[in-house]
Formats: sequence, structure tokens, C-alpha cells
Amino acid sequence: MTPSDSRANIALDVPAEWLADADAIAAALARPGFTMTRSDVLRASIAKGLEAFRVEAGLAPTSAAPPAPTNRPLSRK
Repeated sequence: MTPSDSRANIALDVPAEWLADADAIAAALARPGFTMTRSDVLRASIAKGLEAFRVEAGLAPTSAAPPAPTNRPLSRK
């Protein structure tokens, strides 16, 4: 599965505090050569949350578990 053929855009209304939290997390995780954005943090949070809900619902874990962090840039800003 490649990102270009498996992505869909969505629009969500979220509390402003979530955006502030995502910005703080992105800043805390950013390193030279490893840029994180608010969107990166929210995508990772959704992936982790969906996996937790799958387990809670008694469903098998997905084969496409969220990727482990790497030292490569996630976003180029």
C-alpha cells in the first residue's frame, strides 16, 4: 500500500485545545532533519486511537499498524 493510492482527505471540527496540544507535541518531537507538523501528530494520534478501539472492540489488530518512528523527516515545511 502506497500513500498515493490509499489516502483520503477528511475535515473534522476539533477543540482548539487539541490543536494547541498537537503543536506542542510536534515541537517537542522535532529534531534537526526530523520535522513534525500538527497534521503529522493528529494522523499518528488517530492511527493509535483506532488501533486501541480495535482491541477494545475485540477485533484483530490491523496488519497496517502505525509505522514506528524513524529519524527521517515526516514533513517538509
